[in-house]
Amino acid sequence: MRTVTACAAVLFMTASVHAATPTFYNSVANFTAAVGTQIVDGYDSPPYGAGFNIYGNAAMSAFLGETDYETTGHSNLNIVTSSTYCAGCNGSFRLIFTSTSVTVGGGVFGAGVDVTSHETSQLLYQAFITYGDSTTQDVAMPAAGSFWGVTAPEGIVSIHFGLAGGGGTTSGSFQIGTLRIAAAPSGSGADLSLSQTESTDPATAGSGAGNLTYVVTVTNQGPANATGVVIDEDLTLPAGVTVESVTPSVGSFATTTAPDGDWTVGSLTNGANATLTIVLTVGASTAPGDDVIRSRASVQALNETDPDSSDDAIENRTTVIAPTDVTATKTVVGGTWPGSEVTYTMTISNAGPADAVDDAAVDEFTDVLPASLLLTGAQVISGGGTVATNANTVTWNGPIPAGGTVVLEITARIAGGTEEGQPVTNQGQLLVDVDGDGDNDSARLTDDPGVGGAADPTEFRVGALAVPALGLAGLMLLAGLLALLGALVVRRSA
Repeated sequence: MRTVTACAAVLFMTASVHAATPTFYNSVANFTAAVGTQIVDGYDSPPYGAGFNIYGNAAMSAFLGETDYETTGHSNLNIVTSSTYCAGCNGSFRLIFTSTSVTVGGGVFGAGVDVTSHETSQLLYQAFITYGDSTTQDVAMPAAGSFWGVTAPEGIVSIHFGLAGGGGTTSGSFQIGTLRIAAAPSGSGADLSLSQTESTDPATAGSGAGNLTYVVTVTNQGPANATGVVIDEDLTLPAGVTVESVTPSVGSFATTTAPDGDWTVGSLTNGANATLTIVLTVGASTAPGDDVIRSRASVQALNETDPDSSDDAIENRTTVIAPTDVTATKTVVGGTWPGSEVTYTMTISNAGPADAVDDAAVDEFTDVLPASLLLTGAQVISGGGTVATNANTVTWNGPIPAGGTVVLEITARIAGGTEEGQPVTNQGQLLVDVDGDGDNDSARLTDDPGVGGAADPTEFRVGALAVPALGLAGLMLLAGLLALLGALVVRRSA
């Protein structure tokens, strides 16, 4: 028979000295008064078969679906007869409470049994209890005809009836009658709630130290005071993101596996809260991406029962953008007549805030020379990257750190037949990641720094072949040469 009852809370009995804080009962009435909703299994027919019945572990567990049975002495030997249960009646067994309808946080608040047979002279059976805080305890079982029960605010995960320490046996005699599992009474326990804020989303790579802050808040919504509170903080940080500080308002924070750690809060009175402030730096080298930074906090330990575990974990994810401000200037020097060589110098600068990356899908810089110029060479003077040439086109590709520059040089010859006075205009193009999404897709033109404005082409005009000017000595020498030439002409005429 399965019955569900709701009970009021009363004062607990004496608790044993243990890491958990259990209370033990030898009276059904006192146990019932100390718990809330109960699930009661009298091992009656139905749902079990009439008379003597043997069931495997899976079948036994499935009858009510409230407790998992595991025989640890005999194999799959669960016997139900005359409203009692035993594991071969001389064997050990484990009752597991992780998936009942009154399970909270991995265990039940209370469990109790009627001991119908216990031959203590043959073997004193022990109840090996595993609590919700992972601690364990051995408790000697009473004689036949007794009730035995236990409650614990940490929760009861399982009880093994057999040898001390959870050992199995096929000796002695041990049977139970009615099994009771129970929830905590209404209005008891400490209801912890976690929340979290982030200072910005998206975070901008390279925008300064401490440019992303998470604040985790744990609140005790009562009604009881909370003790032994530990919060697990799990951080997922891509390359380029560093932890500046982790500061708890109360308690302490200890790194476990960097950058993760445990925040030991300790005690929180009813209605109190505490915060954990996590300051990160999203550096200039951090690649952009959606939800790539994660902060997840969860309740790891609590001595009391948490009646609502749905808000015991919180997670925030933050997107990173990596915008760049890349510009280029272009100057020219050299001869201006056909056949002479000119040299262009391009200075490409990244004002940040993020590093400019090499986008494999496009060329970061392209310069197509006009038809009046014949390309003769191109090279990187400083800053790295690679140049390539094709006919009259020069391309450059490579990264530029925030605050860095790259200097390129292009040499060309003025084509023969270029008319005097013809302007030669040239301007390169950059592809820049302005919005920080990882794609260099915003076009910018080079600027002549000698001309007012922001994106002026670099220009010169083709001139005639220069005739060198003669000083006074040169003119006198030229006059002498002309006079000599004249004299020779006259002599030959005579």
